Amino acid sequence: MIAEHSLQIGRSPAQVYAFLVEQDSWAALDPATVDITPRGEVHTGMTGTITRRVIGLRVKNGWLVTELDPSARLGMRITGPGYALAETTTLESTPDGTRATVVDVLEPTSIGGRLFVAISGPFIRRDLRARTGRLKSPLEADPAT
Repeated sequence: MIAEHSLQIGRSPAQVYAFLVEQDSWAALDPATVDITPRGEVHTGMTGTITRRVIGLRVKNGWLVTELDPSARLGMRITGPGYALAETTTLESTPDGTRATVVDVLEPTSIGGRLFVAISGPFIRRDLRARTGRLKSPLEADPAT
């Protein structure tokens, strides 16, 4: 299952990239986030866990930074029971700031995961649109950014 969403952000690619690699921003993009470990400077190969509250339950997923290309691209892989999600964010300079394109590729990693992936498309697309909207808002609202 593949979901893609693009949006225009009135900030430079460097400003958008700096926001994306700041771990405190991850919680701003996904308000269900409870905890991220470890904390520190994000780098290629960095791994950890992210704990989210989903339907009242605490769900812990693994994450791996797969690609960092300053001011241009960020890649992550998030794993959970029965699935893996590869997310790539590409930043393109435009006359009005940055065009950010986020692509999520959700794949099953187990038989049960096949069912999860099969029914998840509408939810993944909805959540992707919401997260990208949360990317735009704080960047454009902060005049110091």
